[in-house]
Amino acid sequence: LDSLLQELQRLSEVQSLVMSSVLDASQEQVHGMQLKKKTMKNLILLTMSFLSLIIPSTTLSCYQCSTVTDPSCADDPFNPFNLSSSSTECPNDREYTLCRKINQKVRGKLEVFRMCGWEEWQNPCYKTVTNEYETKVCQCKGDLCNTADLGRQGSMVLVMVLVMGLLCHV
Repeated sequence: LDSLLQELQRLSEVQSLVMSSVLDASQEQVHGMQLKKKTMKNLILLTMSFLSLIIPSTTLSCYQCSTVTDPSCADDPFNPFNLSSSSTECPNDREYTLCRKINQKVRGKLEVFRMCGWEEWQNPCYKTVTNEYETKVCQCKGDLCNTADLGRQGSMVLVMVLVMGLLCHV
């Protein structure tokens, strides 16, 4: 009877080890699937962003954000992948012809806005200063041109191509 109990105890320990190994393998498999899903999601986002830069559109697209709702809108250099919503086609309630980046400091607090614009100024940037606020507005023409350094689209395309290449090899 003792040898039978010992054998049952040994079988119970083996069963526990097998179950533990199965659970570990399942957890690794789930983690691997989550990693693949995240990689695919990033690859799709990069592809869509890249395509939005190279495929012509009849509607102007600008980065549209505000530090009121997303603090990363103020980042310089601007990284559109940090935003909850990055490039957006301009609405069709007006004839939008340009993109803008506005830095506005009111009583010492800086707010940044990136948006579509329709009223073009003679200079690419202008500044307004009063006792209460200071505003710098920069405008540019072309899809997604309202990054921190206006006109750096070419380097952004290169970075996205490199990142896509790296993701494809992961």
